[in-house]
Amino acid sequence: MVNEGETSSANANFVVTGDLFDLPAGSVGFAGIAEFGRQTTLLESDPRTSQTRPLDSQTIYNLTSSGRTDGERDRYALGGELRIPVTSMLTAQLAARYDKYDDITEVDDAITYNAGLEFRPFENLLLRSSYATSFRAPDMQLVFAEGSASFAGVTDYYSCRSGTGPGSPTPRTTAQCAAVVNDPTRYTAQTLIAGNPLLKEEEGESWTAGFVWDIMENMTLTSDYYKITLEDAASQLSADFILRNEANCRLGTSETGQAFDINSAFCQNVVNLVTRQSAPGTTLDGTVSRLNSAFINTALNETSGVDSRFQYRYDTDRMGTISTDIAYTLVLTNKFREFAGDPLLDYRDATDYDFSQRSRVRGSVTWSYGDWATTVFGTRYGSNGNNATVDYTDPVTGAFSPRRLPPYMVYNLTVSKRFGESLLTQLQIVNVLDNQYREDNSFNAYPFYQPFIGADPLGRRFNFSVQYDF
Repeated sequence: MVNEGETSSANANFVVTGDLFDLPAGSVGFAGIAEFGRQTTLLESDPRTSQTRPLDSQTIYNLTSSGRTDGERDRYALGGELRIPVTSMLTAQLAARYDKYDDITEVDDAITYNAGLEFRPFENLLLRSSYATSFRAPDMQLVFAEGSASFAGVTDYYSCRSGTGPGSPTPRTTAQCAAVVNDPTRYTAQTLIAGNPLLKEEEGESWTAGFVWDIMENMTLTSDYYKITLEDAASQLSADFILRNEANCRLGTSETGQAFDINSAFCQNVVNLVTRQSAPGTTLDGTVSRLNSAFINTALNETSGVDSRFQYRYDTDRMGTISTDIAYTLVLTNKFREFAGDPLLDYRDATDYDFSQRSRVRGSVTWSYGDWATTVFGTRYGSNGNNATVDYTDPVTGAFSPRRLPPYMVYNLTVSKRFGESLLTQLQIVNVLDNQYREDNSFNAYPFYQPFIGADPLGRRFNFSVQYDF
């Protein structure tokens, strides 16, 4: 098999910095930038791997073509930033940038800007806030890919929930269809993926507000609230997302009771992405033959949350130094609207489509003593929905999976010893407790757990290294 690929990226940057003039509270700082960039990409897959090519003696099985991608893009940019000491306690930051794209897309140019304030009422306390706009062109692959096809297993949610299609019994729930071995609503279908030259740029705005508090010597607490809104973000609709919502639209409701209007722009778009076979009198009649997993501009994404961090270092006379570093992230809202006119839904607590955690904690404790150092590092991913999106009991084993799975935690341990200035030895134990994944009895297909919500299938492992500096 021969796949050929060639990409290039050339950039030129010109930067100027310095102080413009003095104010009573200090000098006004300035930074300016001018940029030029050119990107090219060419990818050609072996034609024998194409899923749309007629089968012959040259066909390569079990490999999927990535299709052909060919395109180029030029970019120009100008920007400037000011740092203004308003008073001895208040500092302002102002910045603006102009970007111009030259390619086949709907992307043209944009001006973005941001403004920030820093207020220090006390020497050990900093209050800060900012507002910024953003601009992002779609990736090259999302624009210039000419298309590829692959075959994969799908679940026909409409046939399952409606009881239609060859071999389908009376209407059932998704969990009931998933629990039956070789259920006729699970089969193989073709998925098409291609770039979309009509994609527009992603535009956004963000707000932040927070503080940095030096509580005492070597002890700092930082906390910031953020709210990020993105419009026209480029995203790909997964086969599972398309088929779930095709069923919702055709039946007028989701399994959780949310209403869907078949005549809405969202439903019309989703239904048109599914091609079903018309073969009366055969077992193929009504089955899904092709899915168009398209790249589209989503109408709106809105996320808000809090990021916090605590750091402390304690130096002792006889027992060395103990350092603690703990970071905590909490998602407050995770709103999404597919098309203009659709309701803005908050998926923070939903389990139907979103597998992101609502919270995450990362922390470490390090003890340093002479030439020895020991660090325990841990990560905790918050609770998450199960694969069936409902409270699920395995019909064979009777094992239960609650709708929300418990948090997932993993810990690493590192011990190091330095021998002189040149030699360092280190032993690392990854995943000390051998916690590979969360048990989810509703995930009854390979790999039998959801790998995208925090998992370490390799389990506990050991690494030993020796480093010598010459």
